[in-house]
Amino acid sequence: MWDSFTDYVGGKHTRRYYFGDSMEPGIILPDDLMPKSGNAAWTDLPAEKKQAGSGGSSLPIIDWEKKGNVVQFSLGEEGDTDYWGDDWDDAPYEYNADPVYEEYVRGKVSLVFPFDWDVLEPADCEGSNSPWTKDDMKSRRVPCLIAVPPEQQVGREDGRDAYFETYTDYTWDKNEERCCRPKPGVIPFFFGDYLTPGGLTRFDPVRPGLRSASLDCTE
Repeated sequence: MWDSFTDYVGGKHTRRYYFGDSMEPGIILPDDLMPKSGNAAWTDLPAEKKQAGSGGSSLPIIDWEKKGNVVQFSLGEEGDTDYWGDDWDDAPYEYNADPVYEEYVRGKVSLVFPFDWDVLEPADCEGSNSPWTKDDMKSRRVPCLIAVPPEQQVGREDGRDAYFETYTDYTWDKNEERCCRPKPGVIPFFFGDYLTPGGLTRFDPVRPGLRSASLDCTE
């Protein structure tokens, strides 16, 4: 909350930005928050080191937390299907499910998405509640997140809100369970997709660095 911090402006934990302050074009975050490699800043790193999922050992997504266009993914053990959290079988997940238990987390990575992309989770729906559970995500019936590039966005020039279901379609799996799949041009993130653990990483829309597990749903 804004009011919680305004009394402490100028303190070591509060950063101030005013109209008229100078900033360098193209910088997403202050330099001290950029990923570092030794003494190197983000701009000094070779391109391959800036790719989400490049280099190192990739691990499967088992949970996430979204704040605007920054998403922190929790990554689990290769081949582990027993991970869970409280109330993962209750819908809507956004009012019931707790984060995955930390004992299952083997790494984390935070992706910074471009400002003009829409980054949506199932809870970003037109109704008050989503119909999905965290178990649905674990079963890959629905992506936990979708990233929508500007050229795929609908109605944003009219100021309309972005909704998850605008960019997804329903289908059914082999057990006749309802599934949700992204429309063409939309990038999905499913539980079981692979990312490389690390700190803060810029999302590369050309090479997102994802390696997807197999899908059960049919078109």
